This record gives sequence, structure tokens and C-alpha cells, in this order.
Amino acid sequence: AEVEAWKAQVAAGRNPREIKVELAKEIVSRFHGEGAAREAEEKFEQRHRHGAIPEEVRDHTFEAPAQDGLPITHAITLAGLSPSNSESARLIEQGGVKLDNAPVSNRASRIAKGSTVLLQVGKRKFARVTVK
Repeated sequence: AEVEAWKAQVAAGRNPREIKVELAKEIVSRFHGEGAAREAEEKFEQRHRHGAIPEEVRDHTFEAPAQDGLPITHAITLAGLSPSNSESARLIEQGGVKLDNAPVSNRASRIAKGSTVLLQVGKRKFARVTVK
């Protein structure tokens, strides 16, 4: 009956996202309590609406193959943010890569030896990369 009521609300113009949020809050509340539901909703809003960096970002350390650092395409692939160097290059060309919150436009860019950077691919993939 509840599902049919939700369908009717959507047909009447209600945004389906609102119903999904209500359902998620109810599920989290039942298993983890009201406080956890509010906290989960706040984190979701910050991450998905406002583009906040997640609290937990995986750390990776790589050796630079040359004195001038590690190619950014290799860093993306080694960190598991892309399946291949060519896919990493394509993502850079499409504007989908950021280094310390700044867009990367040159696929030949390198991460300098001795530096630690925040690498972002798309909206949801993050890694902290240290180059030795």
C-alpha cells in the first residue's frame, strides 16, 4: 500500500528523490537509530550535493620512475581510479581529473618527487598519492 501511495505521489509531481531519502532515513533509523540517520543524511548531502571530499581517502605511495616525477596517467591507474593509462588520458582530456582540486588539462603532467597530492577522478573517486 505504501509503494502504491509513493507511485501516486510521483505521478502527482513529487520528486522521486524525496521518497528515496525518506525510505533511506527510515531504514537507517530502524537499524542504527535516529542520530545515525540524521548523520548519514548530512554526509550524503555534503558529498553528493556540495561535492565535499570524503572523510576517508585511500593513501597510495609510488616510486617515481624518473627524476621529473610520476606521470599523472600512471598515478591514476596505479591508484585504481582508472583501468588503464589510455583511459586515464581520456579522462584528463574530457576534464574529469583534478589534482588538489585544480582541473588537470595536460595528460603529460607529472606529480613531482617528494610530493603528496589529492587526486580526484570524476565526482566520486579519490586517492591521496605520495611520490617518492
